[in-house]
Amino acid sequence: MSKSLSLVWVEPVSAYQSIVHELWPWAKPRLIAGGKVTINASTWEDDRTLRQNRFYWSGACLGAIADQAKVAGIRYDAQAWHNLFKRQFLGFEVVKERVAGERRLRVIRRMRSTSALKLRAMGVYLEQVQAYAATELGVMFDVANWQEWVDPQTGEITRTDQSLPLLRTASIK
Repeated sequence: MSKSLSLVWVEPVSAYQSIVHELWPWAKPRLIAGGKVTINASTWEDDRTLRQNRFYWSGACLGAIADQAKVAGIRYDAQAWHNLFKRQFLGFEVVKERVAGERRLRVIRRMRSTSALKLRAMGVYLEQVQAYAATELGVMFDVANWQEWVDPQTGEITRTDQSLPLLRTASIK
């Protein structure tokens, strides 16, 4: 018997049928055996997209920051900026893991990853990174046709261009 069941529904009829024909048959024997069942339901969120990832790592975001920003007169590569922004905007998570030879679970603090972000959360993260870079580091981004680039409802990058021009007209401060 499997320990968990994952169901995704896109319309009411299939949701109902799935509850009756999959969820209940799965939960019933566990409950009869005296076990407990937890059901968590949430709204589906899409994973972040390859376009968002490409936008983040390209000249449009981290590339522009690496090209323009200096800290104490030193330029850093995109990976160094990525690590700073993860630490600053995503922070750390505390996880417990089992280690061979140890009785107790070991508590570990590790930096959160952008790869775990969903579509909207990645959109928010991109906004935070760019706002910080523009206001604190004086980085200038291509914002001429911003409405064409990002879907305001989802944070999804709707267009990518390999040769993203950077506007050098004014810094946001």
